[in-house]
Amino acid sequence: MNIAVFDCVPRDRATLSEYIKRFCSEQLCDCHIDEYGSCEELLEVITPDAYHMVFLDMYESAERGIECAKRIRKIDANVILVFLTELEPHFREGYELGVRSYLVKPMEESSVRSSIRRSTKSNNCQSLEVLSENAAVKVPVQSIQYIENSSEVSVIHTDDFLIKTRAGLDELLSRLDSRKFIKCHPNFLVNTNSVIKLNENSFMIRSGQEIPICLPDKNRMLEKYFSFDISLLLKA
Repeated sequence: MNIAVFDCVPRDRATLSEYIKRFCSEQLCDCHIDEYGSCEELLEVITPDAYHMVFLDMYESAERGIECAKRIRKIDANVILVFLTELEPHFREGYELGVRSYLVKPMEESSVRSSIRRSTKSNNCQSLEVLSENAAVKVPVQSIQYIENSSEVSVIHTDDFLIKTRAGLDELLSRLDSRKFIKCHPNFLVNTNSVIKLNENSFMIRSGQEIPICLPDKNRMLEKYFSFDISLLLKA
């Protein structure tokens, strides 16, 4: 997850960055943080999809901060904005700009953690905790490609490693985002974010592996998750 921190005060920038790094490390979520001392510095380099989150200092100058947020929003309609503000947050302007959260200075680490949790609820900083070999293991959700079940053991295939757990597929699916994870086969869950190609009877994922599709009503299942005419795609 790429994060930008704009704060006029170097000490506050460093503190906020440290809080974010600690939280992401505990959540097993990779993060890269760029720090900026002025809005102009940030605007010179920001591009669409460059950052998942941007923390904006409103404390020194609310007017400049709002203008900065507006310009960022014009460049990237999806980036998560968090305002660093005084005791009376700019709720009206923030609502219009789609601001997800507010942090009041001086910042407390617990407030930063809560803000990130709220802001990234459906984004990239989530983990799936499972019991593997009698130890609790947190698996970054965004790294999961697919999960396979065989002989009452589920194997979680991630970008970097395999995790075995006794939890069944239905139990795991209940703890994942059902819009992104599909039970496409009695023995397989697939992360739709890892799918690069849809074949007639399988998904091809980014590792090159094919995950079988075997359900009584395949088209209805696929239409539910992808919201387009599957029959046209299969003929293409």
